[in-house]
Order: sequence, then C-alpha cells, then structure tokens
Amino acid sequence: MITLTTDFGDCLYVAAVKGVLCSISPGSRIVDLCHSIEPQNLYEAAYVLCSAAPHFPDGTVHLCVVDPGVGTDRKALLFECEHGYLVGPDNGSLHPAGERLGIKKVYQLETPEGASGTFHARDVFAPAAARLDMGVKPSELGTPLSQWERMDLAWYRREGRCLTARVLYVDYFGNTVTSVPWSALEGVEVLELDGRVFTRVST
Repeated sequence: MITLTTDFGDCLYVAAVKGVLCSISPGSRIVDLCHSIEPQNLYEAAYVLCSAAPHFPDGTVHLCVVDPGVGTDRKALLFECEHGYLVGPDNGSLHPAGERLGIKKVYQLETPEGASGTFHARDVFAPAAARLDMGVKPSELGTPLSQWERMDLAWYRREGRCLTARVLYVDYFGNTVTSVPWSALEGVEVLELDGRVFTRVST
C-alpha cells in the first residue's frame, strides 16, 4: 500500500505521480491521504502525515511531497521505520511521522539522470516509493544518512503572559490545531498564532 500526500490540489500533477506508481508497481494499492495541504506549508504536511500514518498497516509506504526546496540542493530521503516507510524531501516534514513510526535508518535517494528539476514527486520520489512497495530493500535505493532536517510540532515560546505558537492544521469544520499544548495556556493573556494576536485567552 502507498499513501500519497501533496499540496498539488486537484490537478494533473497527482495523476502523473499515480501514473508512475502504477507503471512501476501495477499491483500497488494507492490511498490519497491528502492533496489539499496549503501550498508549501511544511508544518501542515507534517501534522497530517504524522496524524494519519500510524493508522495504516505495517509496511505501508507513505509518499509525502510538499517541496518548496525543489530544484535546490536539498536531499531526497527514504525513512525505514519499524512500522512503515516514508519517502519525500529533506525539509522536516517527514520527521514527526518517522518518530511515531519508529525510525530505524534514513537513506538519501539519488536523483536519476534526466529527472525534471521541478517535479521530483514524479521523477524521484514516486519511483522509489513504488519499488519499496514491490519489496526492494531500502539499502538498494539509497545511501545511509546520519543527518536530516528535524521538525518539532510542539513548538511554542512563552514570555511572561504572552505565548507564541503555530497553527498546524485547520480542518473542514474550522477546528484549529496549534503547536501549543493545552497545559501551556494557563495564565496566558495574549496568544499569537502565525501573526494573529488573540487577547484574554480563557482556559
């Protein structure tokens, strides 16, 4: 099984990625996890993937491509975890899900000759994900890596009665998930979320 998470929306890019997956591994079951991530929002991508990935069967390959660094020297990664695999760019978005799935090893994927400079989802990540789902070992797809981008979804900063945090996700119903734990709001009078300031916070 392969899950697919992107910020592509409802467009041909998703179809192109699925086409590569099906061409390489025709028997793969592809699950659309989410394609409505806010463009280039790494925190939303990380939260969605981290929240959903643990509910899939062991061995599932999670392909997540929200990639503002495409075309630069950022690395392409493959996480081998206790309960599955993660494939995507080295920008921190894979790390929280990797922690939940139990990181064993991380590999750097090579960019194939002739790959598009702006569509690594199709030309780099999809081929790797499909081959993983076919049973190819991670060590055959990349080289071991000891350093990669991390992300802390529980980040916040408090100064006196003022607290700054991030909005991670807003669902279809308007419910908002932030990076601050409920316990940290005690005594807070001013809360700043992604530049928006709220006063008289009640807990």
